[in-house]
Amino acid sequence: MITIAVTGGMGAGKTETTKIIESLGAVAIRADEVAHQTYEPNGPAYTPLVEAFGSQVLAADGSIDRQTLGALAFGDPGNRKRLEDIVWGETKRSIASMLRQYRSAGIEVALIEAAILYEAGWDDLADVVVTVEAPESVRTRRIKSRTGLSETEIRKRFAAQLTCDQRIQRADYHITNDGQLSDLSIAVRSVWNQISHRLIRDNL
Repeated sequence: MITIAVTGGMGAGKTETTKIIESLGAVAIRADEVAHQTYEPNGPAYTPLVEAFGSQVLAADGSIDRQTLGALAFGDPGNRKRLEDIVWGETKRSIASMLRQYRSAGIEVALIEAAILYEAGWDDLADVVVTVEAPESVRTRRIKSRTGLSETEIRKRFAAQLTCDQRIQRADYHITNDGQLSDLSIAVRSVWNQISHRLIRDNL
């Protein structure tokens, strides 16, 4: 089984890229969803998060209010570090377990979609890394229309990630997504073909 990781800046187009690669035959793991599952009351990160941040992060039903937790984390570097220390490790363990299950099931291509792939140290789970990038102005416009976050909040989230150049230097493949969805589809399929040819070559 080969594992492809898709990363990139917030608002760059990772989700659409993942959907395209899924359509080509990969089975996708969305790291954000896995991380959110660790927050659930029975999840491995739930009790450590409540102990670290207190009852202020709990919603009325006892679940963790991710909006409140996010505001605390991105408003203070110390809080963000505590959140990362708790959640990133549990998320990596969960993803690694899923990959083992896929391998045992005979899955040929698995995909990890993760915005913080490098920051969290999850890149060693992947055989190939693809980063999707777009100009900051384009990403900001997309995020504002999708989430309603202010530019100040968006900049805080940008600052918590590596820069585009840093991701491009570390990734195996780079896709620029500053145009139409059809342009992205062409670029993703091109990278998919390159990865496929590389696998064939390496296995000869």
